[in-house]
Amino acid sequence: MKKISVTSRYVNFFSRSQQLPDPLPTTAGGIWRYLYKESWQILALYLVLTLLQGIGFALIPKLLGTLLDDALTPGVSLRGTVTGLVLLCLITSLVGSWRTLNYTALMVMHEALVMRMLLSKTSQLGSAMKRDISLGDAVATTGDDPENLGMWMVSLCNLLAYVPALILVIYLMLTQSLSLGLTILVALPIITVLISWISKLIEKRIRTIREENGELTNVATDAVVGLRILRGIGGENAFNERYRAQSQRVKQAGIEAAPSQAALEVFSEAAPTLLTAAVVALGAQQVLSGQLQPGQLLTFFGYTSFLLLPMRAITELVVVNAFTRVSMRKVLRLLNIQPHVNNQASQPLELNPLGALHDDASGVTIAGGKLTAVVASSPEVSAALAMRLGRFDDADTVTLDGVDLRSLPLDQVRRTVVVSPTTAQAFAGPLYQAVLGNDAPKPQAQGTLELVAQQGYANSGVIATSPVADLPSELEARSQQALDLAHSDDLVDSVGGLYGLLNEKARNISGGQRQRLALARALATDAPVLVLLEPTSALDSHTENNIAADLAAERAGRTTVITTASPLILGRCDEVIFIDDDGAEVARGTHHQLRQQVPAYRAVVERAQGIQSAQPATQPDTQAAVAAPSKPASAQPATQPGTQAAVAAPSSEPAAPSQAAVESAPGEPASEPNHGQER
Repeated sequence: MKKISVTSRYVNFFSRSQQLPDPLPTTAGGIWRYLYKESWQILALYLVLTLLQGIGFALIPKLLGTLLDDALTPGVSLRGTVTGLVLLCLITSLVGSWRTLNYTALMVMHEALVMRMLLSKTSQLGSAMKRDISLGDAVATTGDDPENLGMWMVSLCNLLAYVPALILVIYLMLTQSLSLGLTILVALPIITVLISWISKLIEKRIRTIREENGELTNVATDAVVGLRILRGIGGENAFNERYRAQSQRVKQAGIEAAPSQAALEVFSEAAPTLLTAAVVALGAQQVLSGQLQPGQLLTFFGYTSFLLLPMRAITELVVVNAFTRVSMRKVLRLLNIQPHVNNQASQPLELNPLGALHDDASGVTIAGGKLTAVVASSPEVSAALAMRLGRFDDADTVTLDGVDLRSLPLDQVRRTVVVSPTTAQAFAGPLYQAVLGNDAPKPQAQGTLELVAQQGYANSGVIATSPVADLPSELEARSQQALDLAHSDDLVDSVGGLYGLLNEKARNISGGQRQRLALARALATDAPVLVLLEPTSALDSHTENNIAADLAAERAGRTTVITTASPLILGRCDEVIFIDDDGAEVARGTHHQLRQQVPAYRAVVERAQGIQSAQPATQPDTQAAVAAPSKPASAQPATQPGTQAAVAAPSSEPAAPSQAAVESAPGEPASEPNHGQER
């Protein structure tokens, strides 16, 4: 029969699949119930082990006192007492070791469970999280607070387990000396009340520290996200001053909290020591008066030493409770944020992807199976329309073939309607993974040394490749085709092929390459309805014209919506819709028709083209567009906030405009490498 070690049982227990509650708990009671449900077996074992250890600690002084009295009594054998004492110490030690193992396991388990809940919630919220909580506070909540919640349950178990042992010790003391037993019985509640009073002062200080520390994390996060832009505009000194000022506020909050924390630490250590001294002094007097035996005094000394354990358990729970109350508020604040979209629909519905796409807010209807462009004088207006088409906010009503997108499961919407921003929100990893997204096989796990080496290679410009085994030929062809359609040969070469590694946010490629990466990712989804926001705004005219031609051919017969004012793309579209600053439709038709008949449309296109509006537009539109000079760098907007509001599909939420603007490729410093295909 195969033997299974205790360690293997632990590994199997903690490796089991743990399902997150659906929906996630939004109350403190819900969180505690979930943690208890997932760990009640190990909690029960930890409680029993702590109880046994406490009883062992309580009985050891009793045996020591008996041993001393027997040693002072002539003719009494010590063998039985010594044997019992040794066995008790050995068993207590073994139980304590096993208890420590369970303690560590519980701490890690509870912290991981709470962290999984928070990470799951943040992935559901997307940009909605920034509505009620800062990014820095969210990072602090996810990283720091789960540990406090996990520690509270363990501290509570410690106190509950020591209560029976404490009752046993008090009973034994009362039976041997009523005065000493009453002294301890009266002193313990007084000490507990004083500790609780001091802890309330600490809780207020902790709340202030957490608020200030969250703001400090927010300042640091903003700087990391926009570091390249910060350096480009020479804003390092302004950031340093802001960070230094906030750091001083955190320091001041810590200094203000130090006296109450120090008072609690001093009192929690001094009170048991003073109680022990008082018991020993009273016991010594009783020994001298003949009321107690020397062995009984030794026993009482051991009892008072044992009382340090429940006293410390009380102190620990009080202190942890102060931290936990603050952490619980932070956790519940995050868990109670409502997302912009809900996913209550469970069954997919029959849907015709070639049906008309209608936006109720603007009244714009986009014909199915056509390449349609949306043009507005302000890019933010056309981007807002595009975002509504992707169902990133359930406040908007959008229908596809007459079916309200809100009545569909979110997964079905994301598979059917894919919205792609101008720049790719890329994670660190191989290029093929950035193109294929969730469809890509995961790369092989790497150690710390390999990751550090690859980061160093990427920062120094040396090509690093991913240690993936084999990419299936079908996926390799699919990713390569998408990159070819986006004319990204220079991108592929710059990172060393499909297996080349991208840095976090793809910082090791240029802005125009990131824009083409976003386009390739969108095309790789092969979505029935594809919405592209300014897909070529950072490219030169030749590349833009080639992409427009290939895009029209690739997406023929499927619904494609593009927000752009580029005549190179507009001339390839089946239909162009011109909307005003309120998002309402002004006119629709071909690019040639609108340019001839709508002066406002012509002004927008000419402004985007970088020519004087007074220049006559009598040439055939497509030819005139091709012949037009490429936009100079000074005419290219540094960023188009409206076009940055989206999150690359299949993500479930759009990124906030403010953060995306920081990452905007066209607005990066001039020192970024140019690969000859950007404006």
